Amino acid sequence: MILLRDGDSGLEVFLLKRHGLSDVLGGAYVFPGGKLDASDAQLDAAQHLDMPLHVLHARLNEAHITPEEAAGLHVAALREAFEESGVLLAHSEDGKPANTAQAAAHLKEGLGFNDMLSRMGLRLHTSGVLPWSRWITPSALGHPKTV
Repeated sequence: MILLRDGDSGLEVFLLKRHGLSDVLGGAYVFPGGKLDASDAQLDAAQHLDMPLHVLHARLNEAHITPEEAAGLHVAALREAFEESGVLLAHSEDGKPANTAQAAAHLKEGLGFNDMLSRMGLRLHTSGVLPWSRWITPSALGHPKTV
């Protein structure tokens, strides 16, 4: 996921620096990303997404997948961004930004991402995600699908 914002000096891009001793791309600056989990497509869309499934499916522009799979890819991108960088693009029912410290504490306690969203009454900000492309790690590297 490429995170962008308009800063005082212009466009800003958020990158993470991988640990220097990492086996894969140690020390490299990377975008947050990861794999699609089965639970990503099981999130209650009506309760936790700010856009309907058919819109998320159309925005992804991949006719060969289902609307549920398209929504799951959006959830995976937002979940991975939070897990890897602490940036949680979600809001409460009253429109207030999510309390990221509280959300991180719930995950640290072992609560799953979907359960954390339910407990905190959060909706993911899928309308802030503009699908551009989706990269899949080649299977020769032994990694699962990435978003």
